Amino acid sequence: MIEDRTMLRLLSTLAVLASTYAYRQDLAKLPNGNSYGLTLGHPGGATGRTTKIASSFYAMGQTWNKAFCLADADGDGQSNGLEMGDPCCKWSPGQVPQFTTGLSDPNSAASMTMTPMPPCIMANANVYENANAKLQCAVCVQALQLDLAKPSDNAAEFSLTSVKSCKGATQDDEQKILCVATLIKNADQLLMDQKNGVTPTQSCMNLGLVCTPTTAPTKAPTAAPTKAPTAAPTTVPTITPTAAPTTVPTAAPTAVPTTLPTAPPPPRMNSMLPGPGVCSCGKTRVNVKSCDSAECFEACDKKNLGHGVCVTNHALQTVTATETTTSATTTEISIMVPILISVAASIGGVVILSLALWRYHVNKQILLEADESDYQPLPDITYSH
Repeated sequence: MIEDRTMLRLLSTLAVLASTYAYRQDLAKLPNGNSYGLTLGHPGGATGRTTKIASSFYAMGQTWNKAFCLADADGDGQSNGLEMGDPCCKWSPGQVPQFTTGLSDPNSAASMTMTPMPPCIMANANVYENANAKLQCAVCVQALQLDLAKPSDNAAEFSLTSVKSCKGATQDDEQKILCVATLIKNADQLLMDQKNGVTPTQSCMNLGLVCTPTTAPTKAPTAAPTKAPTAAPTTVPTITPTAAPTTVPTAAPTAVPTTLPTAPPPPRMNSMLPGPGVCSCGKTRVNVKSCDSAECFEACDKKNLGHGVCVTNHALQTVTATETTTSATTTEISIMVPILISVAASIGGVVILSLALWRYHVNKQILLEADESDYQPLPDITYSH
């Protein structure tokens, strides 16, 4: 009986030693793991229970990878890597972590490191960048704040929401592209941060962005303005009022002579009159069913043939009739002019001939009267034998 108890104690001791050895092996897989000791994975060092960081570590296959490094086990806004000395997630077993002091407990939200998050620009960085551009922290933070307004259930939904958020976060097209690429590439990690309550600023810092808080500059106190001395009032000379000008009576307006009424203008060719017509655009003529429809616009303006002007067939007929009447009148005038000229010439010739005959008759009468007045009878002559 005593031997059985001794054997059980021996087996228990061996199990504890084996377990302790295994736990120490696991600590070697974590940055600064040996600095924490067994309490990092087991509360109070008791091997029967595991801590938050240990449960997450076992879920990751006991591998220190980027996803586990950037996660926040205790939800205090600081990543596991930042609290354990590997903020940029570069550490691998056997190497010295980036920080070996200033560590904090990744299992307790009350324990936070005072080490600031450094800028992490790695060869395989989560941040999408090229040789000339990198996502700005302010754009990243603004996009994640917009994402918080519409929480996502999975990474695919988060990616779709991030596309809209990036468009609303900046007016810079290049920053929009960088924002979308970065948020979609790190959708799983950012979604986990969102669910764990990690602030957008910390999430962007976990991606390696430099987020330096800027404090508003304090304005220097301005001196109180001094009042300018007021000038002594000067006496304004009084102006002697001048007599009001007398108004000269204006002559009554003369009546404007009325002008003779002019003939009414030809009918106006309204391009919006209803009815079929012809649409003109440049040298092109198109028959349309109605001038008040969009046919003329479709035929001319949309084909870049010029601005279309539509004339109804009724208007064309009226114009044609007017032109025909005008042409007939012109033809009649052209025929009558030679006739009138001939008649006028004949009448003129008759008048001239009549005047000549009248003049001849008057002259003849004058000559006869002169001869009669100059004649004197001869005296009687007596012949003597």
